[in-house]
Amino acid sequence: MSTPLLLGLDIGGGGGRCLLADPASGRLWQAFRPWSFPVAPGTGGMGFDVDCEALLAELGSAVGEALERAGAEPGQVAGLAATSMRFSVVVTDARDAVVYAGPNRDARAAAEGLGLAAEHGEALAERTGLWPSPILASARLRWLAARPDAWSRAHRVLALSDWLGGRLCGEWATDFSQAACTGLFDL
Repeated sequence: MSTPLLLGLDIGGGGGRCLLADPASGRLWQAFRPWSFPVAPGTGGMGFDVDCEALLAELGSAVGEALERAGAEPGQVAGLAATSMRFSVVVTDARDAVVYAGPNRDARAAAEGLGLAAEHGEALAERTGLWPSPILASARLRWLAARPDAWSRAHRVLALSDWLGGRLCGEWATDFSQAACTGLFDL
């Protein structure tokens, strides 16, 4: 029988990392893939897009490299964990296609974040633990709501790590630490 391995994937602002661990021996193998997020057209340099399919392909390549370094087969992976930058947002439709994906530095919802702060800042900070900001999911959803074509398709809101977990495992869920960074989580 093959040794069971654990796999960790990290989606960062400058790249993705795969860490493969053998819990029995403590041995580790890793691989890294650099990337950048392009400026979204028409945003004056304040908006950035995430190409989730390209990100998934790069992470898959990193997993392949880590498995090769370990001399392991995919079937040896017994568990998977995903992490990502806080304040990333992925909105999917009912068929799990990405409607919007933005990294933590996407600030195209600046007006919406400032509006939330002016209208409801104290109440939201008390309830969520966060002062409204353009990079929170709450502001980005307000921004998306002003785009009827995209908003009419919106079905699910996730962090990048939660999207990755759902995409790889078929179960959609969020981690409390990521949910607490949305401006929507009632503490």
